[in-house]
Amino acid sequence: MSLQASPRIARHVPAAAAVPAGGPEVGHGDGPKLARIVYNLMRYGLAYAQKEEAEYADQVRQRLEKQSHRRAKELEYKLRKIAHPRRRPR
Repeated sequence: MSLQASPRIARHVPAAAAVPAGGPEVGHGDGPKLARIVYNLMRYGLAYAQKEEAEYADQVRQRLEKQSHRRAKELEYKLRKIAHPRRRPR
């Protein structure tokens, strides 16, 4: 019995199982974001506050609404808001 792995076994090890020597990589763009958070904390004493889900959902809705209006204008349409239909109780 040999201490080296046989070629037959080595073929079955997935390439993704290998971990880079320096550890996991940080995604691009994460450095400046962290730098801004630390800078504001150090300079102004402002704590990093993560947005709540409802606040984030409202921001996304407003952005999508603005985008829809812009695209409709490009196609020479005009969007208007309508009232939500009331759901009948079951």
